[in-house]
Amino acid sequence: AGCILSNVQQTTEITGYTGGSVVLPCSCADPQSIANTFTWQFYSQSQWVQVFDDEKYSGRRVLFNESSPRNLSLLISGLRMEDEGFYQCITEQHITSSILLKVKGCNLVENTITSTTVVTGYSGESMVLPCFCTELLAKPEKIQWIETTHPYNQFINTSTFTPNTRTYTTSTTTPHTSM
Repeated sequence: AGCILSNVQQTTEITGYTGGSVVLPCSCADPQSIANTFTWQFYSQSQWVQVFDDEKYSGRRVLFNESSPRNLSLLISGLRMEDEGFYQCITEQHITSSILLKVKGCNLVENTITSTTVVTGYSGESMVLPCFCTELLAKPEKIQWIETTHPYNQFINTSTFTPNTRTYTTSTTTPHTSM
């Protein structure tokens, strides 16, 4: 008889965080049924796009149906702000389960944006530079630290990181400059 989906009459809202992972649920209501074919679509620029044909999901998507044939859920990892929007799980009978994915990003805590924090470092030792996201589960898509000299704010060194973890270490040697 094919797969009749659970939650077909409603849109499920899911919240994820940049850099994290999210499962978009989709399953057959009858434990004995199996979907012969199904697909996932994302609404982008006024049209539905196949998730498995879109390069932006490459290496970031996983299905569960191989180990559990009635589970058609989609795992998206390495969430980005551009992943936010409407998704549909569609079976061969054109039965649709709809999901609204909301992605919360990393907004810096206010006092780290507008104020200057003085951090004292000693030659040869490590130091921690404070920088926090308002959403503790969110990871920034990229971080840029700009090293300046006071009072003229001349750029000495700029480092950009694509974070995979919540800890970042950098070592910069700037001869003839004291900080």
